[in-house]
Amino acid sequence: MASAHLRLYSTTAADLRPKDVIEHDSKFYEVTAVQKSMKGRGTASIRVDMKQIPCGTKANARMRTGEPVHVFMANKRSATLTSIQPVGKIDPNRKHLNEYLLTVEDENMDTFEVSSKKLQYPHSIFYLEEGDHMVITVLDTEDEDILVMRGPHYSTRVVQSTKHAGGSTDDRQVAILDNDRQVKIPGYVQVNEKISV
Repeated sequence: MASAHLRLYSTTAADLRPKDVIEHDSKFYEVTAVQKSMKGRGTASIRVDMKQIPCGTKANARMRTGEPVHVFMANKRSATLTSIQPVGKIDPNRKHLNEYLLTVEDENMDTFEVSSKKLQYPHSIFYLEEGDHMVITVLDTEDEDILVMRGPHYSTRVVQSTKHAGGSTDDRQVAILDNDRQVKIPGYVQVNEKISV
């Protein structure tokens, strides 16, 4: 993996701007809004709205205007997914809790191994396959940490087989796709048809 120079600078809460990436309580956040307020004759404070990376959980913090803050530089890169490997034993009944190791190669031919926990939409792991285009957000540190990874919004798959979803009024069915994933689809979709998931 190529090494990058450490790109981190210190500033104060008053100078924070939307899209800055900061570290707060040992977690990374992207700043979404900054609002200055003052109560009476007291010291002005800054309300910082932000979202955690990669899960997107919203949070906010109140800081003093002169409070030091470390801001990290991050950049987005195009990448190609080259392999998906399970980490440990896979439990088919708890798919969303399983972890996979994804290997991606970026536009600079650098290779990264990334946990599926860094996916912006974790359930998209069920539709990804080798060769898919990815977008990775890389923290510009010496280790080039990947903060978040996003796959294609849609994936075209072929319905291999179907079975009734259950329920007397349910017109949906469970489809097994060509990548062995299961999804619920409308009852009128037939085997060998292509669907976007």
